[in-house]
Amino acid sequence: MARSKSVSPLSPAEREFARTMSDLVGCNPFLPERIELERRALGSEYVPAGVLWHAIPAAPPQPNLVRLRARVETTTEKLRAAFGAGLRPTADERAVYEDLVVYLLFERYEEDIYRLVG
Repeated sequence: MARSKSVSPLSPAEREFARTMSDLVGCNPFLPERIELERRALGSEYVPAGVLWHAIPAAPPQPNLVRLRARVETTTEKLRAAFGAGLRPTADERAVYEDLVVYLLFERYEEDIYRLVG
C-alpha cells in the first residue's frame, strides 16, 4: 500500500541534516562556508579541523567527513527505502536525495577521481 505523500520518512532533525548536506554539495569546498555547513550538519559532533584539511594529499581520514558520510549513508538509505515502498517524494525531497547521492558518489570515488585528473 502506497504511503501518503504528506508523510515524511525523515524526522525534523534528519530533514534539517539532509537540507544542510544539500547546501554543502552545492557550495565551494575551498571557502569557509564549507566548514560552517559541516559544523551545522554535525552539531555537537563537529570537531574543529582547520580550513585546508582537503588540500593535504594522503591525509588521514578527517573525523567530520567520516561522520558526515555515515549519516548521509543512513539518511540516503532511509529515503531510498521509503521511495521504493511507494512514498512519492516532493520536489524538495527528490532534489535533496539527489544531492545526498552525489555526495556519496564523490566520497566513494574521490581518490579515483584525483588519480584520473592528477
